[in-house]
Amino acid sequence: MKNFLYHIIQLPFEVVHPTLPKPNKVDICSIHTYDIVDQRLLNLIAGCGCYPFHTEVFGFLPGTTAPIHIDSRVPSNMAKLNFVVGTGVVSWHAPLPAAANKSPELTDIGTPYLMYSPDEVFPLYSTQTTGPSIINAGVPHSFVNNSSEDCWVVSIVLFDPATDDHVQFDEATTKFDQYIIK
Repeated sequence: MKNFLYHIIQLPFEVVHPTLPKPNKVDICSIHTYDIVDQRLLNLIAGCGCYPFHTEVFGFLPGTTAPIHIDSRVPSNMAKLNFVVGTGVVSWHAPLPAAANKSPELTDIGTPYLMYSPDEVFPLYSTQTTGPSIINAGVPHSFVNNSSEDCWVVSIVLFDPATDDHVQFDEATTKFDQYIIK
């Protein structure tokens, strides 16, 4: 079966992250990409035919969970490049038919998303994660910090300069193929 949710990637260098703010529950903040993302990673993203539209940082205290959500106004196959600083579990879900007509909401930083309750979805896949990965953020997903330490997800929204629109998961799979652990 073709993987349409998640790819672990191996970079040719270790990413250096700046000090991240202490989470206050499940926090989200938008940080200027060039203030937080390692320049070598920005060069690698450009070499893969993408650019970072913006970067979000999600902070998780131990034992906290992000709501099940999609990172856009409608379900899609939108890709994001995520770095988990710490460790946690990411899970994807399929929406049930009764959840088809949801209205988008806005995050604290003004980005659209759809939120789902657990009774509006059924589970597709879960995996323990740390480090870098390409994820499908257009499918309902969630993250839980199941560790005893604070955890952050640095999430880079990838855009294609040719279309000036989101990179789709299958496109990201092709563009980042040499870095995907198979």
